[in-house]
Amino acid sequence: MSTCGDDYQESARKELINKLVLTRYDNRTQRIDNIDFQLTPATFTFNDDSQTTLIDYYLHKFDITIKDPDQPLIVYCPRRPGENTTNTEVNYLVPEFCYLTGLSDRAHRDARARKTHNFIPLDSTGRQAEISYFNDMIRRNMATIKYLALWGIDIVPTNFPIHSSIDESYRKIFHNSTVLEDDEENEQKDIQDNDHSYGHFTNPIELNNWLLIYPKIDEDRASIYVNMLRQVGQQQGMLINEPIHVKMDDDETETYANALRTNLNEQIQLVSVIVKSRRIDRYNTIKRICCIEIPTPSEIVLRSTIADDDILPGVALNIARDINFKLGGQIRTTNINIPNTMIIGLATWTSTHVNYKLSEHLNYVLAIVGSLNYTMTEYFSHAKSYTNENDLRSDIGIFVRLAIDAYYEENKIYPTTIIIGRNVFSSFDDLNIIKENEIQSIIDMITHNNIIEDYQPRIIIFAFMKQMIYDFYKYVQPKKIVNIDCLIAKDSPSYCFYLSSHRDHCSTLQARQFLVLFDNTDLSAQKIQRLILYLTLHIPQRNQFFLPSVCRFAQRLSSLVGETLGALPNFSQYKNLFYL
Repeated sequence: MSTCGDDYQESARKELINKLVLTRYDNRTQRIDNIDFQLTPATFTFNDDSQTTLIDYYLHKFDITIKDPDQPLIVYCPRRPGENTTNTEVNYLVPEFCYLTGLSDRAHRDARARKTHNFIPLDSTGRQAEISYFNDMIRRNMATIKYLALWGIDIVPTNFPIHSSIDESYRKIFHNSTVLEDDEENEQKDIQDNDHSYGHFTNPIELNNWLLIYPKIDEDRASIYVNMLRQVGQQQGMLINEPIHVKMDDDETETYANALRTNLNEQIQLVSVIVKSRRIDRYNTIKRICCIEIPTPSEIVLRSTIADDDILPGVALNIARDINFKLGGQIRTTNINIPNTMIIGLATWTSTHVNYKLSEHLNYVLAIVGSLNYTMTEYFSHAKSYTNENDLRSDIGIFVRLAIDAYYEENKIYPTTIIIGRNVFSSFDDLNIIKENEIQSIIDMITHNNIIEDYQPRIIIFAFMKQMIYDFYKYVQPKKIVNIDCLIAKDSPSYCFYLSSHRDHCSTLQARQFLVLFDNTDLSAQKIQRLILYLTLHIPQRNQFFLPSVCRFAQRLSSLVGETLGALPNFSQYKNLFYL
């Protein structure tokens, strides 16, 4: 970038505008809309009586010191999801806290940058050799060693080996008890079928009465979409009848709302809505009607998603799976052979999870989803909003008690094994709060609250890391499912392990860390690993399967209530996950 004369400002704008930057203090990405060379952290003050500068703001809010008080400020205008227009509100970022994402056009043209691309397709042996060579070069360079020492960094001479167990024979049970072994012979089928699902649905639900709502301009594409959906459904053993077509004159939000209110009734099993774009107001309106006003399973489909005939079969298969699951069907049988077991997912949502603010947004939401039967097709769902985090955490035990009572109402027996998954933790502070407050609340509510006399169920409580931040380079080629259990210590009250999906054409593993925080069962650590693994394989997850299904459902419910609905869905008519 040229810095000569007055051209450097224009050069900077040309180079940086429309680039995405990441701010690590809040883990958000923003698009650069402009650069203000007149404002600096020292001269900028907030529009209030405090006259707080950016220097004071970052110091008090994030405990970060701005080193250069005279640097210009980055300008960005917050965008709502799905909208191309920007808000009139202007926000500012400090350049020294921003990290550019991706490669610039200049880097793409740089021969040295292109050369690094040659390392990406290397297999594990090649990666290990290159890393060892790079490590050796660093250790031979005394200047580099001294420089790293200033940062407190010491390079070890050898790689640290991690021993892991490899599950190569996961048995997938499908329609009519068909068993598909996870072996080489079926690997290609498995890959083509979009990760870990092959064969008919175990329990397909007939879709007889359903609505398809779309603008008239999309009539031809809607017809192609329906034909493909019915064809794919038939291949999976799922009968899908021709829908009731509702054609609209335009794609305004109010037009969609009127079409839904006019045509929805108790006989409608599902409504599928084709929309042009991800407009947040339209999405919220559709979901409020289908979750609160007239509770009905809904499937919102982007026009662009079904516009490509080449990928339409795969898209239709994913939609058929979603529909079958929302209607209470089963895609495949779970391998959890523990009788009278209840699986519970707990999730929280706060308004800080979104970078835009709407009037209907809630402050804090706690959601719970618990299985009510062995096949995991019926669920208890509940959520509640809060104004502060302490009240939310104090209610977690009560939520678990409600789920156990719902299990008893359905089965006339209390669960003897309860497996509880907490959605995420992003720091050890979060983990300590969960350990100290939430777990004890759950245990006390279950065992000391007179559910039944001498009720002592076996309980497993686990949490998992918010982000997958670990890269593992393998020496031995695993098949697909890898349990990396290097840190397991069953003697400890809590222990951790990693789960990762794997393909033969990949040489790195992105693993998610799981922590078992409470366990009073007699199950071995390896069995608990496989148990949680089976929960991640309960329903197909595209490309990777790192989230246990009930945790995904609870996470979706909490964000739906807090961000979209601003209220609770109407659960009275359904025991399935119609709100997904």
